[in-house]
Amino acid sequence: MHSLHRRHHLLWLSAAILASWIWTFVAGKDLNWDFINYHYYGAYALLEGRLTQDYFAASVQSYINPTAYLPLYWMIKAGWHSILIAGLLASFHALNVYLAIRLFMLLVPKTKINEWPLLLLVASLAFISPLHLTTIGSSFLDPVTSVMLLSSVYCLLKASQQPLEKIPFLAGCTGLWGGMAVGVKLTNGLYLPVIGFLFLCVVVQKKNWRLGIKALGLFLLAGFIGVALFHGYWSWLLWDVFNNPVFPLFNAVFQSPDFGLFNLQDKRFIGSGIEGLLSLPWEMTKHKAFIYSENTVPDVRVVVLCAVITVGLLGLGIKFLKSQPPTDSAATHHTALLLLTAFFILSFFLWGMTARIGRYAHPLWILVAPLLLAWLLNLFSLSWVRVIGAVILVGQIAIQAATGTPRWAPTSWTPTWFEVVVPQKLKANPHTLLTLGIQSYAVFTPFLHADSITVNLVGQYTQPAGKKMTAKLAALVQDSKKPVMVAFKDKSSQLIFDGQLSAKTRSDIDAVLSVYKLQTTQTECDALMLPFELISGFLWEGSPTDAKKSLQGERLFVCPVEPLNAASYAQVADNLARVDRVFDRIEDACGKQLEPRRMQTVRGMNGWIRTYFNSQNTLASNVDTVHASQFRSSTDIGLGKFKDWELNKNVPECKLFPPAFRWEH
Repeated sequence: MHSLHRRHHLLWLSAAILASWIWTFVAGKDLNWDFINYHYYGAYALLEGRLTQDYFAASVQSYINPTAYLPLYWMIKAGWHSILIAGLLASFHALNVYLAIRLFMLLVPKTKINEWPLLLLVASLAFISPLHLTTIGSSFLDPVTSVMLLSSVYCLLKASQQPLEKIPFLAGCTGLWGGMAVGVKLTNGLYLPVIGFLFLCVVVQKKNWRLGIKALGLFLLAGFIGVALFHGYWSWLLWDVFNNPVFPLFNAVFQSPDFGLFNLQDKRFIGSGIEGLLSLPWEMTKHKAFIYSENTVPDVRVVVLCAVITVGLLGLGIKFLKSQPPTDSAATHHTALLLLTAFFILSFFLWGMTARIGRYAHPLWILVAPLLLAWLLNLFSLSWVRVIGAVILVGQIAIQAATGTPRWAPTSWTPTWFEVVVPQKLKANPHTLLTLGIQSYAVFTPFLHADSITVNLVGQYTQPAGKKMTAKLAALVQDSKKPVMVAFKDKSSQLIFDGQLSAKTRSDIDAVLSVYKLQTTQTECDALMLPFELISGFLWEGSPTDAKKSLQGERLFVCPVEPLNAASYAQVADNLARVDRVFDRIEDACGKQLEPRRMQTVRGMNGWIRTYFNSQNTLASNVDTVHASQFRSSTDIGLGKFKDWELNKNVPECKLFPPAFRWEH
């Protein structure tokens, strides 16, 4: 590559970084749900050795490998300005766009590589990917691991175009980049088998078995090294504490006593099965949340790509049948294009059948751009490709601008990334802090006394109670030598806080705590505060004093807790056992839609509830009737009378959540 090309590459990389910086500033700082839950806490837990001190402080996310969050944690601890922190994160995220350009160069003839309008279209279509825009400059790791995966795919395509002697080196690079992506975030594990399979195809094509075996061996070894490099130490810690190197994942296999004997799988987005996956590219164009992401991120590029690939493959098939093989030069690019297309399709289906969470497919959304333009060049002339690409780009910009959701939680820029307000007694003295709610607010933990303990008691994963309670939890909750406090968000008291719980709130919290032999005391409560200014839309839509902005933040009640008296708990335990028998019977009758089974049942103001982690579906009963609720559905499904289920007679047929049921209903 001569100096002119190097300058061009530097120019494109600089442009990608500059665009990412500008977008980050305009979109605002993202103080997202996951950051408040576990991004910041995870790094703190790793550095301070909290695995043996806290217990599910951020629910199951407490045990996600936090290694890659360390740079963000150190920058925040050093007090760097939030704009600088986000800008540095965005600079790395910009590599996704640059890699889209580099990949495109492997897919097209050299005569088109220097077509700057074409490269600008590739860069723009990659940059405008909705989930990429949403995560640029944020604390999410998906745009970080996407860089690693795209680098792995680049090495794979490069290997298909290189002479035999360079294959082993590229095999090692492919495996190392892919392994590092998996080590940083285990959800990337679905891509490694696809990359390995396609590398095997490349090796077979070279028709040198000795070299092929060596290359595959290097791929596997480098992949293992990549995983171990980022996840090895964390796995060793998890094994040492929980006897499970990926705790709490695959606990049906490792059977750690600190978690249920089942395997976790987030099924919120895959309820519609294979039919929903096949229609997903069209569904992704809609202005609705929870189609493939928690936020509204419509994407027209994917459905266009599917149509173009279909036509393009048919065209190649016809040429093959007519015995019109491409020239050697064109064949090289066709091979790379087919490899990348195969990677996209296979990965899309694996992702769609295992998670279907949009952020996990971040590299696929980046790859839409080079794939789309490369296939268009196989179908149309260069001038038409420019026009079609520009139309797609304008259409995507228009549909994205109409959503008004550039961030999960866009907040104003402040000198520091975030601030918290903690009562002096929680900073001065150690406590055992029990949090209630799907949002654990573990971000507060680093600001408590260093010897304090945090437990998310009831949330995404409801801790077992009674005889099923783990020994560690019992030691923290029932036999704690520290004062026990409960922290929770009370929506009715977000504007005004006077330290007193309403009768309804106290009754509700006591009901939840009762199955754990606890109740609140009558003493005054304190508050934990996470103040921030939530902005509406983009920064150019108003000044910081505009009416569209208002002080939001989060406030938690923090109340003292005491043991529940024996007589009251005995009554609670009897009722709980009765409800559990009914819920167990319903689970057995309803099949796989209520899993994992035998989750902990808790009591609230309006009855008993059992939540199923993998789907976030619920069973509920007021000991008169029983109903089920699907995640994010406002419609309950009646299951008949509690007494009928208890006596096991006249019970209705259990047909919950038909496949056609969509989350947005």
